[in-house]
Amino acid sequence: MKIALLGARAVGKTSYFASLYREVSSSTFLPLLDAAQMRDARGKGQSLQSGLQISVQGQLKRDFELYSKNLASNPPVFPPRSIDIDTLDLNVVFQFRKIGENTRTSAFHREISFIDHAGGALHAAVDGWERITAELDTADVFITFIDATAILTLDPTERNERLGLGAIGDMIRKLRERIDEFDIIPIVFAVSKFDEVQADPDGEARVMRFLHEEFIKPYSEQWGNVAIFVCPIAVLDPKTGGFSPMNLKWPFMFAAGATVLRNSFLLYARMEREKAAQRGMEAEAETRRRLRRESPFKRLRLWFNEGFKTADTFQSRADDYRRQARRSLKASEGDKELASLVWRCVQEYADDTGCVTYLDGKEVNVLEMMEAL
Repeated sequence: MKIALLGARAVGKTSYFASLYREVSSSTFLPLLDAAQMRDARGKGQSLQSGLQISVQGQLKRDFELYSKNLASNPPVFPPRSIDIDTLDLNVVFQFRKIGENTRTSAFHREISFIDHAGGALHAAVDGWERITAELDTADVFITFIDATAILTLDPTERNERLGLGAIGDMIRKLRERIDEFDIIPIVFAVSKFDEVQADPDGEARVMRFLHEEFIKPYSEQWGNVAIFVCPIAVLDPKTGGFSPMNLKWPFMFAAGATVLRNSFLLYARMEREKAAQRGMEAEAETRRRLRRESPFKRLRLWFNEGFKTADTFQSRADDYRRQARRSLKASEGDKELASLVWRCVQEYADDTGCVTYLDGKEVNVLEMMEAL
């Protein structure tokens, strides 16, 4: 399962992950809510608490621990820009607890790869940019970063070049080409540096108009099967300039829910292939049992011609396929349950986060969208 961070240089891709890592790497359990917090959550229509824990290994762990420490300095020191492409293999723990039940926590462990590329790749401004974009093309979901300050401060030509809109559009079209026409294509737009938008009274409206004209209308409205999740994010406090993360987990949660759901469908398809193979082996085994009863000579000839395979040989293979199909079905159901919980939290906390999902150019409830798949 792969999630790619897509965006131009200096848009905040590496800083996003470093900040997300700082925020959730030390999370070990969900905090208990007091009575007032429960009433407040229920009043907002929230039924679940969600937690996220991300860990990496080896040199990446040492790097991101350093980045986390630097982010806490005053003023914050951001990580260096990517100069090529990094594939971050993440161990992710998703945690959920029903609000009002402060005892049982459900935990799901998954391995997800993050692809973080050099921003100059979108402008063909780094060595090996074709290889980089080829790697991006293997992702299941894009978290696309759009610099809010570029929308507000640059003229259209300079802004579109700065954001790499042409290359972003190409990557979205490539993703659409390799996805089944009846499948939902999920794309996340993380509007970075949103702390600077908050200082402009008309800033949020201007940013949303831009996103609607450049992405929601041409992709979600015209194509129909592109689901666009828009979420404002920031890592700095607009007043103090200190490290103050906003909404960092929600782009990741939506993207993770999408790739886990797609993996559920792939596992189910694998289960169906394994069941078909099981039935084929059982048919072969039954053929040999019938020959054993009807004609020893025919059975002997078949035994020689097919390399001494007996009814027991084929039945053993059928049993193997049956066990594999059971494992695939169990894994598929587990992924579907996880995706449902993730997207339920995304939807229930949308009013608090300001994140919005679009399908067919219209705002939608992600749970209803999932049930329709």
